[in-house]
Amino acid sequence: MLAKDVFDARIFPKIKSPQQALALIMTGREYGLPAMASLRLIHEIEGQMAIHAQVKIGLAMKSPRVEFMEIVDWHDNGDKSYCVWRGKRRNRQKEDVCKYGVEHARAQGLVKPNSNWIKMPGWMSMVRSGANLSTILIPDEMAGLYTFDEMGAAE
Repeated sequence: MLAKDVFDARIFPKIKSPQQALALIMTGREYGLPAMASLRLIHEIEGQMAIHAQVKIGLAMKSPRVEFMEIVDWHDNGDKSYCVWRGKRRNRQKEDVCKYGVEHARAQGLVKPNSNWIKMPGWMSMVRSGANLSTILIPDEMAGLYTFDEMGAAE
């Protein structure tokens, strides 16, 4: 009923049917997200569920499998922006470190005119690096969860 009401209200214009709304809500529930947060933060792109990078970071930070996850270096310097995160999965001997920046995004073809990589490169570096580390730390929980840029879409 909620999915139908949300669809009928047209407050989420990208949702094409009550069934799609239900699928987004159910996907979010698997990860502990409330219904409305799921509708805001999860989108269907080419048949795959894509989530905001911040959600991947949050899921990893609250996972009981992750001992810690933190930013250790972050520079917001336009096209030289980058961010370094470190974290450790419980029962692993070593921590993992992940660096991502505009140079990496450019090599992947993500830096496009008027994109968030142009508008806020420091922020995009931070969330991309954190989302990458999340996948490294808990691949079993992140399997099948893609961020918008991994799907070739803009966040």
